[in-house]
Amino acid sequence: MEAAAIASVAVTSPFFVPGSATKTAEKLHIHINTLYQRIRKIEHLLQLDLNDNEDSLKIHLACHLRSTYL
Repeated sequence: MEAAAIASVAVTSPFFVPGSATKTAEKLHIHINTLYQRIRKIEHLLQLDLNDNEDSLKIHLACHLRSTYL
């Protein structure tokens, strides 16, 4: 995995509010278009679709495990 993908996921995921891109962008203090760009970048680099529940769960679980065990 590229460092850019790790950074995007690590910064964005903990603030992700399921079903609310607006609230997520507000929590990150970024413009909503910036959030969408980050999401597209994460999806592209990780070859996932974050609209798919299984792929979304994979990201959340990976971030949880990373923060718990590293």
